[in-house]
Amino acid sequence: MSVSIDRDLVDHVAILSRLSLDAGEANAMTEHIRKIVDLVSLLDELDTQQASPFVSKPASTHELREDRRQPSLPVDQALANAPERSDPTTTDGIAAFRVPPVLE
Repeated sequence: MSVSIDRDLVDHVAILSRLSLDAGEANAMTEHIRKIVDLVSLLDELDTQQASPFVSKPASTHELREDRRQPSLPVDQALANAPERSDPTTTDGIAAFRVPPVLE
């Protein structure tokens, strides 16, 4: 499969990623991504008919700790580094993280 990496594609991905690239950065990124795709496309030339599938097994098993009830953080400490928090006087006495709306 051939993927065409051009400036329009880089601009589109930058918008989706909320990146602001100037013209020089966008041109450099276009060339950089094009080189990466060209290198990866070399893998298509490999003969894999005789290769067996690779299955990775975990090196160790992860032991899970027992669930234990413990006190949570005090509200002021939990919200100490929050960029924005709700005003408890206007939200039924509940202080919480304020986040942008997800649904309109």
